[in-house]
Amino acid sequence: MGYRKIDAGISLDDPETGFSFRKVDGHVLLSYRDWQNDLVVIKLRNVWRFSYALFTTLPDAAAGQFCEIDDSEVIAELRADGRLGDEKLRHFLISTNEGEWCEALAEGYEMADLGELVAE
Repeated sequence: MGYRKIDAGISLDDPETGFSFRKVDGHVLLSYRDWQNDLVVIKLRNVWRFSYALFTTLPDAAAGQFCEIDDSEVIAELRADGRLGDEKLRHFLISTNEGEWCEALAEGYEMADLGELVAE
């Protein structure tokens, strides 16, 4: 299982706030304020699984990164036992350098903005 960094043009080092998240129509909106106090909103599309942790170790992954897990064992297990059909899921890991992280199985992601966060 390898971690591939996603260059989304965001900083996850020394955020001003922790992660906030909410579910909207099968999507998860993840938001936080970066070290410059800019609002960052990531929309994870069609989420199958979402987990959040605080102050736990991330094995084999660098802190402060937005990564995709290639050859995800979790996705392979879902396909093997028949819970996942032809859906094109991706396994994401989003972590700060302060021990906060989220993990998601989703069809994809996009950078969102405040308007979408408020309107939803």
